Amino acid sequence: MNIDDTIYNLHKDIIPKLKFISKINKGDKINVKNMYIQPNNMFNKIIRSFFLVDDRTNTLMFVNNTVKKGFELFHTYAQSKNPFDAMLCQNILQDLKNAKIGLLNLKETYASDVMFICKIDALIEEIDAKIIEVSNRYHSILKRDVSEKNENEQEELVENEKNDYKEPENKEE
Repeated sequence: MNIDDTIYNLHKDIIPKLKFISKINKGDKINVKNMYIQPNNMFNKIIRSFFLVDDRTNTLMFVNNTVKKGFELFHTYAQSKNPFDAMLCQNILQDLKNAKIGLLNLKETYASDVMFICKIDALIEEIDAKIIEVSNRYHSILKRDVSEKNENEQEELVENEKNDYKEPENKEE
C-alpha cells in the first residue's frame, strides 16, 4: 500500500465519522462498534449494559481519536500543492467545527457525569485552539481556496447572466 492509498483510506474513514459526530442529538448514544446512534431509552440501556458492553468510555475514545485523525488528515492535505487538496482542507475544518455540535449534545446526554463533561469540554477547547492554529499557519492555502471558490462563483454568475439576457426585439411599426 502506498502513501496515497493510506491517505485515501484515512479520508474515507475519518470524514464520514466527523460528519457522524456532528449529527448526534441531545439524548443520543453512540454504538461505537457498529457506528449508529441509539436513542437513550430503557431498552437500549439494558442492551448497552449487558449485551453490547458499549459505554461512554468507548464514545469518548471514539470522538477523541476521530478528531485527532481529522487534524492529521488536514495537515497531510495542507502539505500538498494540489488545489483540490486545499479545498479538502477547508472541508475538513468545517467538519471539525460541525463536530462540536454533536459533542455539545453528548454533554447533555451524559449531564450527570461531571468527568465526561470535563473531557468533552477539554476536547472542544482543543478543537478551537487547533482550528485557530491551522487557520493562521495555513492561511494562504485556506485563503486561496476561498478566493478560487469566489472567482469560480463570480464567473458562473456572469455566465448565467449572459445566458439569461435576451436582446430586445426590434418592433417595427
